[in-house]
Amino acid sequence: MDALSDRGQAHAFAVLSAAVAAAAIAGLVAAEDRLLAGTRERRSTEAAVQAAGAAVADAHFAFVRSLRREPTAEELAAFLADAQLLEGALAAARAVAAANGGPRPVGVTVRDAGRSLEIDVRAGRLVERVAVEKVACCAP
Repeated sequence: MDALSDRGQAHAFAVLSAAVAAAAIAGLVAAEDRLLAGTRERRSTEAAVQAAGAAVADAHFAFVRSLRREPTAEELAAFLADAQLLEGALAAARAVAAANGGPRPVGVTVRDAGRSLEIDVRAGRLVERVAVEKVACCAP
């Protein structure tokens, strides 16, 4: 009877060990999935802010060229607050985020930072920022 009892205990121990190993593997897979999802979310938002920055840089270039001079502080403030500028930057950010499987950007802010313009994109729980150099006016 002792041999049977020992075999039964060994069998129970083997089953328990296999269950613990399966749970550990499932936990590792879940942790890896969370890590990869966080990385995908962050990279997608980084790409989205780059796209928004490119849209703002293009619009700023066109704005300065249309003036044929450096904008005044008031003109620049009005440009940066323009709904069309912000909607265009947000549309660019959303297109890139969607293409990369990231969270949908919900907002874009643009501000004057002296020699550059700073663009923030909010997506999910992240906020990413990029700075683009201001365009100097054209020579006559």
